[in-house]
Formats: sequence, C-alpha cells, structure tokens
Amino acid sequence: MYDANCASCHMTDLSGGSGPALGGAKFKSYLDFTKITGAQLLSFITAQMPYQAPGSLKPAEYQSIFAYILQKNQYKAGDAPLTDQTAACIAMLPYPGKS
Repeated sequence: MYDANCASCHMTDLSGGSGPALGGAKFKSYLDFTKITGAQLLSFITAQMPYQAPGSLKPAEYQSIFAYILQKNQYKAGDAPLTDQTAACIAMLPYPGKS
C-alpha cells in the first residue's frame, strides 16, 4: 500500500522527496517540532493523502500505511489492532528510530 500510494513523493525508504520525510532524522525533527500525536498524524494522512487523490483510500488502507510508517521507524507494535481509536494511544515521542 505504501509503495503504491506514498513512495512517489516520500520515497521507498521514507527519506522524503517532493513530500516530507516519514522516517529517520528529518521525521524525528518534525515530531520534536510539532509534538503531533499518533491520532493527529493518522487523521492528517487520512484526510490529505495521497496528494493526487486525498481521502481516496479505505480506512483500513490508511491504517495499514500508518502501521507501516510506524514499523519502519521502529515503534513497537501494540496488543490491539491499529484503528482510529487506538492511534490515540500511540506516543510519537520519544522517537524510537535511529537518527
């Protein structure tokens, strides 16, 4: 899902291109600056992405993409499936990934 809908702007390695980085030091810096929550980030992705067709994916597809972004940034998986409600429990800071 990520490769088909996000990689053209955010790159396959999440390093950013025409869209911002979704992984690594640049993503950590974004999180540090904005203090965005997991629920806020998922809500933004759901409403605004993909750039060429905002809101065009199914909720489960957005959740899958967000889970992939979290996994690639070394966030630990929780005990409950990722949903809009459980995203509220995700602490984006401190950032666990390698810088």
